[in-house]
Amino acid sequence: MVRISRGSLAFLMASLLVACSDGGSGPTGGGTGGTITATVDGTSFAPRSTEVSASYAGGALAFAASQTTGSTTRTININLVGVTAPGTFTLSPTTPGSIALLTVTTGLTPSTWTTALSPGSGTVQVTTLTANRATGTFSFTGQFSPTTSATGQKTVTAGQFDVSF
Repeated sequence: MVRISRGSLAFLMASLLVACSDGGSGPTGGGTGGTITATVDGTSFAPRSTEVSASYAGGALAFAASQTTGSTTRTININLVGVTAPGTFTLSPTTPGSIALLTVTTGLTPSTWTTALSPGSGTVQVTTLTANRATGTFSFTGQFSPTTSATGQKTVTAGQFDVSF
């Protein structure tokens, strides 16, 4: 059974609402499937394709995935704005709307790290962008969210995505 923390679910839903709004040019749609892999503080993150979702509309690209092992669920959410073509996109407190979240939920206790808080930072390289697919790489360092039980920072490296919408 997949468990997603309330904070991650709220972020994902907000991302999908933004991505599905009528924001002008670009493909539209949302879907489930594809691959998202990464290394989270030295540990492999490779969820099943059924635990991957993505959407793209009006220049907003959002993708997320969750992986559960035992009683711990790890979720990565990435939301980008201003995506109209392949390119490199910055994740930081100074790039409103383009953020990454890592949430680790053990039992019912979520811990969240984000690039929206200083000194969080990262990049997403979108290499392919079509009406129904996006591919690329990502990495980020998330700062703990003080509204959760998280402390310190978490590093996500070697991230790759190939998502459909």
